[in-house]
Amino acid sequence: MKLLLNKKEASERLFGYNDHKKLTALLRSGELRSIIVGGTEYIPTKELENFIENKLRGQYENVRTF
Repeated sequence: MKLLLNKKEASERLFGYNDHKKLTALLRSGELRSIIVGGTEYIPTKELENFIENKLRGQYENVRTF
């Protein structure tokens, strides 16, 4: 599974992944392979967990699953 963060769409349409805790749990489980933010792909690391913790909460308007 990959997630694409898109700043142009509403955060309420996140297919259930609008919560940083859910995304962090997916990262830790190994189910989430990467997240793409503005053309940059991030792989599951502590740095990505921190990114989600600090930035995703309301600052990005959409996360889409593929």
